[in-house]
Amino acid sequence: MATVRDEVGKKVRDAIERVLRERLGHQLFREAEVRAGTDHDGEPVLFIVAHFDLVPEPIDPAFTVGITVAVSDALDEIGETRFPHITYDLHDDQVFAKKTRKRA
Repeated sequence: MATVRDEVGKKVRDAIERVLRERLGHQLFREAEVRAGTDHDGEPVLFIVAHFDLVPEPIDPAFTVGITVAVSDALDEIGETRFPHITYDLHDDQVFAKKTRKRA
């Protein structure tokens, strides 16, 4: 039988989904899979897979910057202490914008 720390309740799923929609909706975010687990140190964590549809234009590869912090903050607000580990599942044909570095 699963323990409470192995479960992911609706409140937690809703908080994660809300942040991902707000922050990633423009990248055609579809849905998130969330499961409880433990990290390499045995600490309880949340494993999140964010699924995306194909975006016709190239996307900025930095679109994920700050997402983990935003999800973690939303979880803190509802009393959830497990750290979110987020993986991004993009369409196989997704094209990324090329970054150009300015030289000094």
